[in-house]
Amino acid sequence: MPDPKWFQPRPSANNYAGDSSGASNLGPNSDDLLKAVDDRRKAVAEFDGVDPASVPADALTASGSGLDPHISVAYAKEQVDRVAKERNLSADTLNRLIDKYTRAWWAVRTRSSPRSGLRAVRAPASPGSRRHRSP
Repeated sequence: MPDPKWFQPRPSANNYAGDSSGASNLGPNSDDLLKAVDDRRKAVAEFDGVDPASVPADALTASGSGLDPHISVAYAKEQVDRVAKERNLSADTLNRLIDKYTRAWWAVRTRSSPRSGLRAVRAPASPGSRRHRSP
């Protein structure tokens, strides 16, 4: 069970094991993939206390390498209420941190949606940790 006080990364096909990077090799018509996505949607929605229809795609699908933990801004913001409650922080504080550490350059360089620097957001949200930075 994931720890509710942390922002959760996208799923990994190999549990982020660097010595075995790679995807699941399941295609878009695979019943196993469709079941995995449906199971993840239900689990994420329950964990974050949101409507399953609002769960972003990156919360449901692993990256091609299975090693990419970065999440969309939408997925980060979906988790704000849970993380704020667990850490006794205001949702406003976490939303400001997400906005501050969102990698806007990602959109310029790749012409895709900006991604949240998950590690950067996790560090400031952990007062007392070695990586803590004041906002």
